[in-house]
Amino acid sequence: MNVTVWIRLYKQLNKQEKNKGKQHKHHLRSPPQKMAVNTSPGPSPLRSISVPLLLLFLSSSAILLLFFFTSSSSPFAFCTCPSSPTSAAGVGIGVGVGGDGGRGGKERVSTTKEDVEWVKDQIRVNGLRMRENVLRKGINPRTRAQQLEDLRNYKGISHYEGEEADNRTALPCPGELLVEEHHSNYGEPWAGGRDVFEFLAESTHISPDAQVLEIGCGTLRVGAHFIRYLKPEHYHCLERDELSLMAAFRYELPAQGLLHKRPLIVKGEDMEFSRFGTRVLYDLIYASAVFLHMPDQLVWVGLERLVGRLKPYDGRIFVSHNIKFCSRLGGDECTRRLANLGLEYLGKHTHDSILFNHYEIWILWHQHHVTPSRVVLEPCLVPSFVALLLRFAVGRLLAGFGHGDSAGLEDRLEVIMDEKIDGRSCLKRFLTRAIFSDALNDLGSLNS
Repeated sequence: MNVTVWIRLYKQLNKQEKNKGKQHKHHLRSPPQKMAVNTSPGPSPLRSISVPLLLLFLSSSAILLLFFFTSSSSPFAFCTCPSSPTSAAGVGIGVGVGGDGGRGGKERVSTTKEDVEWVKDQIRVNGLRMRENVLRKGINPRTRAQQLEDLRNYKGISHYEGEEADNRTALPCPGELLVEEHHSNYGEPWAGGRDVFEFLAESTHISPDAQVLEIGCGTLRVGAHFIRYLKPEHYHCLERDELSLMAAFRYELPAQGLLHKRPLIVKGEDMEFSRFGTRVLYDLIYASAVFLHMPDQLVWVGLERLVGRLKPYDGRIFVSHNIKFCSRLGGDECTRRLANLGLEYLGKHTHDSILFNHYEIWILWHQHHVTPSRVVLEPCLVPSFVALLLRFAVGRLLAGFGHGDSAGLEDRLEVIMDEKIDGRSCLKRFLTRAIFSDALNDLGSLNS
């Protein structure tokens, strides 16, 4: 049912209540009149309740509760109401709870010109310059292959023998991962992952409580930075390569102290996202150099599935390098298919690297229209209306029975509802607006 219908119903009921109140006050002001003594039993207190009105509210509450519970399996069950984006601090984004921070305030995501000048100044002050990396006192340069051979032979490594060798290491890691061979799996230096993170975080203005999905996270060259920045369990990834996943789980996450962030990293192919559940709507979905290695038809299947998981209007999809899966169809056909998915092209962007001569191209889309059911039947609004209807019905019942503690019970109901929705700021916001006075007038415009 449309929200405006409930608003209209609520106003009509308020008007009826005010009219009844005026009649009651007029009756009290009237001079007392002689009345015949009536010895018959007085009317039951329940007769003061409008039975049809009570039935209307109880049935409406039941319908809304039924809708709420049946919609819990919907991919839109989580609140998608607008939220205030985190404001940028300087060039970067302020990091709150759950980010890198902890030094008493906000930290930036990106590097500023002042940061670069500070590094250059430190190099100059210390008289540093690049030298040839040769054998010198205390330093023994080796290739990764040499380092792996020394590791397998325990050359220069203090180590346990016998049974202790098996029970002293909590998470034994293969030597290939320890020498970071997987850092050479990419067509550019490992440090480029930080460039990608800064660009995406800056472009979308995400906050630590955002939900992020990466298609093809590999060994977490980019993902590790998002995991560190976001709150626990807010980073999701779909990856098909088993060795890359082993490097992520057995080396990168433990070595970087990120195990407590509990990222949801899933092995899968064919753009299947069912294991991520149906309740999350993503603020950012990105694929770095992934779609160009996939069949065109599979990319379109993936986009169709991803649209329903993207936060309406505010969510963004970034794809790097090129969109040949689209351009090969021809300009008009490509535009038509994107429009049918509800995606709007927002342009082509590039970002540079702070450490090496390199730039990367990214194509950006967002969802330019949302189906009416996702706007009108916003699930996060349902508990607010249910709470209002239940409170009104309970109040009428208590008043009919002559109880004067209806306000106290309503307060307890408010506390119960607040406990049930703890942590969901959207629900709290709407419930608070609904409980206090005439805030329902705001919901019509907010729903439009």
